[in-house]
This record gives sequence, structure tokens and C-alpha cells, in this order.
Amino acid sequence: MEATMLEQTDQLAMLAAYARAGDKRNFVAAVKAMDWTQYKPAQLIQIIDLALSLELAGLAMKLARQGVDLFPEDERVQMAAHVLSPPVAHELEAQPAIALNNSTEWLQHHASQYRTQWVAIRDGQLLGSATSLKELAAATPLDEQTVVTKVL
Repeated sequence: MEATMLEQTDQLAMLAAYARAGDKRNFVAAVKAMDWTQYKPAQLIQIIDLALSLELAGLAMKLARQGVDLFPEDERVQMAAHVLSPPVAHELEAQPAIALNNSTEWLQHHASQYRTQWVAIRDGQLLGSATSLKELAAATPLDEQTVVTKVL
């Protein structure tokens, strides 16, 4: 048992030396040769940190995934696996531009009646008009759905 602890200490020291030297090739080879069942969670976290310091994110991610299986109860390993998990993209359905189209259509048909004025239109409905933007904003409820423009 004593020899195993000494071997682990030597292995960790060697990995730290590779990291300080920026020796990615030997670092990766040494990590791949390790039997992680013989190590503690804190040691795995230390190696993940060294991998990240060498900008070896892929290796750090792989070690974190291994750590989840080896140390399912360790909070730091679980957190590392969560932080280093691949990003997940969620596709959202685009909102239809019907409201904007309706407002554009309103402008095409009615803008000539409001020359030199500011108008607020939402979903094809005139909300208000004024001679200044400040006056329009004070008198009309505006939100991100409202088209506000000066008619020239």
C-alpha cells in the first residue's frame, strides 16, 4: 500500500512538472496511462486543473466524465463534470413577423395623412401620433411590439 501512495505522489509530481514545462504531449500520454481507480477525487480535480492550464479542454472534459463514474458522491467532481460538459443548444421557433408586416402595411396606406408627425403603430393599429417623439412617448403606451417612426 505504501508503494502505491509513493507511486501516485511521483505520478502527480511528474504531471505537474509537465504542466509547468508546457509539455502537452508527455502530459497527455501520462494521463492516459493512469489507472484512475487508484486515485482520490481531489487528485483527479488537480489533474483536471492542470489539463485546463495547458488548454487541454477536451482532456479535462474526458477526465471529468470519468470522474462522475468513479466518484459519483464527490461534489467537486460532479461540479467539474457539470461545468465541463459540452454546451447544449436549444432550438427556438422564430416568432412570426405578422405584427410587423401589419404595421408596415398600415404605414404604406396611411402615412401620407401623418406627414411630419411621429406615429406609434402596433400590429397594424395606430396607437397615437404627435409632433415630437417626447410627446408621443408621454401619451402612448410603447413596448417592444410597437413601431415608432417619424413620417416624412
